[in-house]
Amino acid sequence: MAHKLPKPSQYEYEKMTDKDWDFYFRCREKLDKPMSREEINAILDKTTKLDSTYLESPDMDEYFRLVLLMPVAPETALAVKHAQGFKAIQEFNLYNAKQKYPDEF
Repeated sequence: MAHKLPKPSQYEYEKMTDKDWDFYFRCREKLDKPMSREEINAILDKTTKLDSTYLESPDMDEYFRLVLLMPVAPETALAVKHAQGFKAIQEFNLYNAKQKYPDEF
């Protein structure tokens, strides 16, 4: 593993194996991208056209896929990391969170 590991969560939910960390850092390379207001608005426009009224909606997978493309708020990412661990945030766009808390992610 060639990456510097982030600060651990203050709680130990699941130990991250080398394979888990490899997946986490591949997600970071793929998902952590800045987005302009126009790009975010375009995603939001797409999500409003989907049926996301209940978890069993046929469009829910696409809805979550689109929502996770947008950078999550730094405080939200930090709270989820501490509450549920790295596996819970690994498929989020952590670009903004890494800017504000560089050692956490």
